[in-house]
Amino acid sequence: MERTFKELKATIDRVYNEGCTVLEAERLAAKTLSVRLEISDRIKEVDLDARMKKHGIKAIRAKEYMDELAKYDKKPAEGLLEHAVNLSELVGAAEGLYNNADTEVDRLKTYLGVFSDAHIFFRTIAKGSYE
Repeated sequence: MERTFKELKATIDRVYNEGCTVLEAERLAAKTLSVRLEISDRIKEVDLDARMKKHGIKAIRAKEYMDELAKYDKKPAEGLLEHAVNLSELVGAAEGLYNNADTEVDRLKTYLGVFSDAHIFFRTIAKGSYE
């Protein structure tokens, strides 16, 4: 998908600098629709992955909390438990994976918007409207 993004960006840059024919604009409008469909499918996958990772963080945090709690005869202060959970390498790693997945969702949504605008741009050229 990254290659497709780079190719389409290069095409948009070329059209911006050199222009294009009506036929090419029609084809590029169709191409942007195709890419938008691919992005939508990918967003679905990545968003589900991010949601699963977010759920996993909750489970890992709960386990780390219980493990830390088991170390004491009397229940320690809630702040101490929370700090121990936050310092856990497992929690940190899980949060890192979630943040990466969530960032990827945002990045794909940005591409979706860009290629939506590109579709409108190419359709406008294909119709012969330059307003």
